[in-house]
Amino acid sequence: MAVFDVRVEGTGSLRLASGRTITLGRAPDADLVIAHPRVSWHHASLWVGGGQLWLSDLGSSNGTTVDGRPVRQAVALRTPQKVLLGGQVAVELREVDASPPRFVVRRSDLTGGLALRKTLRFGEGDVDVPFPVAFELHASAAGVLIRDDSGEHDVPVNAEFTRAGVVFTIEAAEGSRRRTALGTDQGLAYALHAGLTPAFAELVEPSGEVLLRIEAETRVTLAYVLGSAVGEDQAGSPRGQGWVEDYAVARALWGRQLGDDVGNRLKVLVHRVRKEFKSAGVPGNLIERRGGWMRLRVMRALLDPT
Repeated sequence: MAVFDVRVEGTGSLRLASGRTITLGRAPDADLVIAHPRVSWHHASLWVGGGQLWLSDLGSSNGTTVDGRPVRQAVALRTPQKVLLGGQVAVELREVDASPPRFVVRRSDLTGGLALRKTLRFGEGDVDVPFPVAFELHASAAGVLIRDDSGEHDVPVNAEFTRAGVVFTIEAAEGSRRRTALGTDQGLAYALHAGLTPAFAELVEPSGEVLLRIEAETRVTLAYVLGSAVGEDQAGSPRGQGWVEDYAVARALWGRQLGDDVGNRLKVLVHRVRKEFKSAGVPGNLIERRGGWMRLRVMRALLDPT
């Protein structure tokens, strides 16, 4: 489960996890009360949807910026990014890894093992593990994904690979549950590649062929939010992985002002995306909805930083 530390200098900090929304502003009922003249009564809100941190400006007088860009609708954040309220008050955001490791990476030249939760970067400079050659290990739905100059390669659990003469072995962490692979839970052998700046979403076959590219902003945001939850479990969700609450999806799409027709708006949007899928020969049930939740049934998702 994604957990983020939200900190405002001189005000305080709090932890933000899935299922919670916090408000920043001068109002006494704000979750983080910021006594600054440039900050509005209810200035901005933050929430976690699909494992992703989201920010929305609440119609503040002096605005909210992310890396100098004005926030005009709900935006997905990566950490660290420079968030300013009213052009002066900095909000520090940091992801806190509260999950147990999914895998253990063992090396033939060392005793013990490295815990792999999401990503391990090997190489020189600003990396997690100093090493003669550069590569990354990513926990994926099917095991571990290696990314280097030659591309991306899946490494199943208990398999070995070699880099710079060192043999690495991937093991499932003791007590951990392996993320569901294709065929049993997700069931459809596609990958998602998506980004928000610029807005695009691509469905990719195992061969690497791009079957469909979507550029309509709202549809891309939907794919991005659902893609960020691929392989994750959410408390209270239907059986299986990758589920995101309809409410969290709607907040990411339309911000705080959802209105009474949000359920119908989501229904129409999903119908249109499914129709676009079918026009490209992709099964419409790639997006599944059940009991106020939805998910994207793909093998893995590669999401570009916003």
